[in-house]
Amino acid sequence: MIDLSTWLSEDEAATRLGMSTRTLRRMAKRKVGPERRLRPRPRGLPQPVYNPEDVEKRAALTPHVMPPEVAQVPLQVVSVASLGAVLERIVSLVADRVAPAKTPTLFVTLPEAAAYTGISTGFIERLIRADRLPALKDPILKIRRADLDTMDNVRELAKYGRQLTQAREEMREVLKVRKAGGA
Repeated sequence: MIDLSTWLSEDEAATRLGMSTRTLRRMAKRKVGPERRLRPRPRGLPQPVYNPEDVEKRAALTPHVMPPEVAQVPLQVVSVASLGAVLERIVSLVADRVAPAKTPTLFVTLPEAAAYTGISTGFIERLIRADRLPALKDPILKIRRADLDTMDNVRELAKYGRQLTQAREEMREVLKVRKAGGA
């Protein structure tokens, strides 16, 4: 009987061969890869394992291929004098691929305002409805960034938020009394 305890698991064999476990399973199914056996487990399904000798032979045969773009670029010796030109070329290549920084706009949308201030969108909407925060409807609500920057009266805003909450609770109580009295 063969001792399967020293054989490689599917993950180990795939890593050693530089391929996915799915590719390794396909090769084993076609019988072109390393020898595969099932190692019994005390509980659960048997674990597929691979012969370490076959895996090593296969790994030695696997050529390490360079990507075509790397293989076609000849190596050049760069002098210190031309290093500045090389760095400028690198910067220009990177600058083409990097998106330009977004300039801040004059107006922001409601979700952007919430992210900018750290206040919920619902509270910002309540401030707009109560004329505590000016906004423009175009076709969605837009708020001037300068107005958000001047919202430094946090205590007043918090007090206003508590007042709204108290008014809602009082309105709920009035409605409950009306329902109870009208029923």
